[in-house]
Amino acid sequence: MSKEGSVPEKPKRKFAGWIVMLIVIVAGAAYGLHLYHVSQTREVTDNAQFDATIASVSARVGGQVVEVLVDSNDEVQKGQLLFSLDRSDYETRVEQLKSALEVARRKVAQARLRVQVARRESEAQIVQSGSAVEVSRQGVSAARQAVEVARAEAQKSVTGIEQAEADVAESKAKLTRAQAESRRLHDDVDRYALLFSKREVSQQRFEEIKTQAAQADAEVEATRQTIRAREALVRSAQSNREVALENVDKARAQTAEMEARVGEAHGRYQQAEATQTQIAVAEADVEVAKAEVLRVEAELKEAELKLSYTKIYAPMSGRVTHKNVEVGQQVEAGRPALALVDDTDLWVVANFKETQMERIQVGQKVGLAVDTYPGEELEGSIESIQAGTGAVFSLLPPENASGNFVKVVQRIPVKITLSKEEQQKHRLRPGMSVEATVWLQ
Repeated sequence: MSKEGSVPEKPKRKFAGWIVMLIVIVAGAAYGLHLYHVSQTREVTDNAQFDATIASVSARVGGQVVEVLVDSNDEVQKGQLLFSLDRSDYETRVEQLKSALEVARRKVAQARLRVQVARRESEAQIVQSGSAVEVSRQGVSAARQAVEVARAEAQKSVTGIEQAEADVAESKAKLTRAQAESRRLHDDVDRYALLFSKREVSQQRFEEIKTQAAQADAEVEATRQTIRAREALVRSAQSNREVALENVDKARAQTAEMEARVGEAHGRYQQAEATQTQIAVAEADVEVAKAEVLRVEAELKEAELKLSYTKIYAPMSGRVTHKNVEVGQQVEAGRPALALVDDTDLWVVANFKETQMERIQVGQKVGLAVDTYPGEELEGSIESIQAGTGAVFSLLPPENASGNFVKVVQRIPVKITLSKEEQQKHRLRPGMSVEATVWLQ
């Protein structure tokens, strides 16, 4: 009875096994379909972390720290004073350069004054010596004319009364010409006076015309005197002969004296012109002094900038981190003293494999799972995709031309932003690990 009753149990067990196997296959297939469906609708990476704007703060000049107004994790605002350096050395340098600048400016004023004095003296000497040369030349001309007159008178006295009478007639003709010339020159004087009043001719030209007119008048008068002398020669040729000879000697002596004066006056004129070189030297001194002013001004501006750099202000609003500065510490220019983190505006940098990037686009929604808040998912969106893999921008980018190339799947950084509301709900910090899920549909 027992053997017969146990025979039907085997088919039942075999059927139950098939049922279990079928269930497992169906469940596996369903799970596989689910995984396939999920893989078609999202891309996931745990190579992601939060990032933020971090500013490294350092002093632009070296010095000893005399005041620190912030501590680690303090909230600061842009433009807030963070710490100060000893200003004494920089203030001393500024005062020294201010004094040097004042001295340089005074040297410029003195150099300009020397130029003015040299120019006035030179102009006065040139005018004075030029006038002396002109007067001396006129004296020579008059003396030479006197010599000629004296010679003529002597000759007339020798040739006798007949020749003297002929000379008288000649002198009268000469007088007529001289009077005509005098009238012409006086007309020119009137005409040039009108032009000079209108500033159409120079004063020098006007003076020359007046001098010529005066000379013409002198010539007229000299001719008249000659006529009277020659008429007297007719009456007393012998007695006047000696006088004429004496006049010749006197005129020659006067001519020699006038010629010597011309030479002296010309020498003084050349000396006056030489003072123009002194003016040029003085003007060059002015330019040198002005260049010195510019140099000191530039140094003063630099010193004032360095003085202002002894107070270090926050370049942006944020939280103080990585503080490495204390009162009494000697800091160097450019050495980081602390860092400021703007923890009010964070984003996520997710490094997706290049094989995941086919359908990832800007603007897609992203779910963010933060290790600090298990069971919660923050919502973000893709703002930008880096134009290159992370390895391309590394300190030592890979060199694939060496012949030892091994293909490695590269990762591309993707920037994911969160709304202000999401950031305010949670205490997020740069560097936190994140699992990012990009929803492709």
